[in-house]
Formats: sequence, C-alpha cells, structure tokens
Amino acid sequence: MSTPISIPVPSSTSSLVSLFWEKEAFREIQELGFLSYYKDFKLLLCSACSCSIFLFINTFKSHLLQDLKLVPLDLQKTIITQALDIFKSLEVSSYKESLELLTSFTLYSPLLVFKELDLLDLYQCKFPNCSTLTSSKTIIKRHINKEHKESIITPLYVVVKGHSLEANRFFFEIQSEFLNP
Repeated sequence: MSTPISIPVPSSTSSLVSLFWEKEAFREIQELGFLSYYKDFKLLLCSACSCSIFLFINTFKSHLLQDLKLVPLDLQKTIITQALDIFKSLEVSSYKESLELLTSFTLYSPLLVFKELDLLDLYQCKFPNCSTLTSSKTIIKRHINKEHKESIITPLYVVVKGHSLEANRFFFEIQSEFLNP
C-alpha cells in the first residue's frame, strides 16, 4: 500500500500538482512505524533517528538493532527477520544515487519536507552552474574563495531550507514556500 504525498504548486509556478509516493512497506509491523520507504527516490528513512538508511542489509540490520533495543529480545528477533525480508524486496540506493534522483525530481517539481529528516539551514552557492550546498557558512565561503575568486555576483550565497541524507553530507534543498509557518 502506498500513501500519496501531494505537493501543492503555487499558481505562479504551475497549475499542476506533483506527487511522489511513500510506500508503506513496513506498516504491517507496528514496531517499525518509524521507517518510510520512498520508491521514487530509492530511499529508506528513519524518523526515530532522523536519517536515511544505506543500501546494505547489514547496515539496515544494525540500524534496526539500535532502534529496537527496548523491545524484548524474542520479539526483536521476529521483527528483524520480517523487516529483513521486506528490505530485500525494496530497491534502496546509495546516498549519491538517491540524491541524484531527488535533484532530478526538483528540476520538474518542488520538493516537500520529509517528515523523517531534520530541517536544516543550508548555504547555497549563487555562482551560475554551481550547485554547491553545505551546512556551514565557513565552508561555503571557503568554496567561493577557492572556486569563484573572480566573481562579482552578489550575494555570493543564500540560505535555504533543506535536508541531508547523511550527517553533514548529501544535502538537498526543500522549497521554502511549502514550509509550515
């Protein structure tokens, strides 16, 4: 079963309404309600620790052991066995590939906030044809000084809202007009 996630598009942008799907792969197992799978992005997210889960089965199992440590051991083993079976049926990609899919999606439609991930202030380079996005003002300034020394563009960077798929890596922007006030 899948839940549609509708993205309202402002009338100034388009009259279309964009959709991407959260596949409720783990919903049958109540104790795994913190996991969400987004097939369009080949992305598995954990709301318990606000992160994405990498494509390897051992990484997934280790992650589950951490999140289920308060569950009785016999139930924990059963849940993990069921979860691993479900995980094997999913197409989960590397952070890099998921980021490319997210970025491609944003070329055609704005992206909503992922409820499972922390919302971050990110610094985006404004130099033409540069897509550098970072969580640190110091790093974006270093990037601009190194890569765009001769730039006369003002401002050199802007602050945007976004997420990361891994701590301090694999950043992507969320359209600010879709944030709750």
